[in-house]
Amino acid sequence: MKTLFFIFTLSLAQLQAASLDDLTWESSEGVITITDCDPTASGALDIPSQIEGNPVSIIGNYAFYLRANLTSINLPDTITRIGAGAFDGCVAAEGIEVPKNLNFLGQSAFRNCAKLVSVIIPESLTSIGNGAFSYCPSLRTINPVENHPTLRSIDGVLFDKEVTTIVQYPGGKIDPHYEIPETITSFEGYGCFATNPYLERITIPESLHVIGDWAFSFCSNLREINFPQSLQVTGWVSFSDCTSLQTVTIPANVETINNGTFTNCTSLSRVVFEGPATDPKWGGNAFRNIGDSPYALVKPEHAESFGGVGAIWRGLEVRIGPVDPPTPPTFAETALEQGLTGESALPNSDPGQRGVSNGIAYALGLPLVGPLTPENRKLLPLLTTDSTEGSPQLTISIPGPPPADVTYLIMTSQDLIDWREIGQKGPGASWAGEITVDETPQDARVITTFTPTDAAIQNGSAFLQLKVVIE
Repeated sequence: MKTLFFIFTLSLAQLQAASLDDLTWESSEGVITITDCDPTASGALDIPSQIEGNPVSIIGNYAFYLRANLTSINLPDTITRIGAGAFDGCVAAEGIEVPKNLNFLGQSAFRNCAKLVSVIIPESLTSIGNGAFSYCPSLRTINPVENHPTLRSIDGVLFDKEVTTIVQYPGGKIDPHYEIPETITSFEGYGCFATNPYLERITIPESLHVIGDWAFSFCSNLREINFPQSLQVTGWVSFSDCTSLQTVTIPANVETINNGTFTNCTSLSRVVFEGPATDPKWGGNAFRNIGDSPYALVKPEHAESFGGVGAIWRGLEVRIGPVDPPTPPTFAETALEQGLTGESALPNSDPGQRGVSNGIAYALGLPLVGPLTPENRKLLPLLTTDSTEGSPQLTISIPGPPPADVTYLIMTSQDLIDWREIGQKGPGASWAGEITVDETPQDARVITTFTPTDAAIQNGSAFLQLKVVIE
């Protein structure tokens, strides 16, 4: 009988701290510039404030590019300038702090620093290069110091002082829906929203005409893009690798869809064009490597600009409308999308103590989370009484079309205890019951006023109530 012995050899290599010996520098007029770092350097690195008696003031371009084994980098406050790509690809480095006297930060300086969680911008730093903090998937907040002369932050998103330009949306900010402020007219540089894994829906304001290069690339959970009618140009690779995106609608005023705009959006198969074909000089590979059997849905009057029905335009089969809207999300999907779970996600729950249940908010097209704005509250049911007739009326503003899993009920009572149904509207149905209905379209809503018939009123008065049933 043979006895087999298995011998395991385990090698434990302790990660050594990086040191001054790993750095290359040059001295000019009493100023030290760090120009390079040994590619094998690993562990924690403390950059000294002085070398050979002179202040370390500059980190040169790409000095620490792709130094993936550095676990932390301590920068002294003597540094005033960090060059382009200086720490690009330092994917393991944690706790990097921007020096307090820094006055220049080059493009892509901290790009792809995967463990960077927060950034404080000092007052001295007024020049930030394109994409300096782009592709940082753990970055939650970017905040300038109070009373910064040129920058400000709103909920951790970095803007210029006037909030006309987005400088950077943190790649790790946890927010499934973001509405870009209506004052924004441009994106700073490239990759403003890139790699954020939490963003599912983005609303872009009418003030924006151009979407920046690489703006939303690699936002893997982005499912819905609300483009403004003002949009004219999509930037290079602006939505590439958004692998959850299934359908997009291109507004009529878009003139240029640049190369790579939707490249590698592997679930995208339906592209709706509200206007004619875009500039043929650009965007030859805008829809490269997207979903199965992709098609362009166009209006009959624009078909010839796409080459005619059945033609292949930019890899999309040209089809004629009518434009069928995508299947709307259900209440459960909407609650999950907006971050509600457990009891907070129930239709009769009011987790924010707003005085409006989740079900009512959903049925009226209001957000389920966050404070209700004055404009939101204008959409809540309004009970009025005609001073002459004494007839109660109930006015509601519902989305058009309304959610497909909602049934609206109009209830009446004389004592606020016993209620009975006098009107209803189910999915795909018209209003019916002991009511007269006046409907007025307004924007994307229908303003509906209900007046009970005489049979629905007892003793000359009645209370009215909106009730919502969610399937």
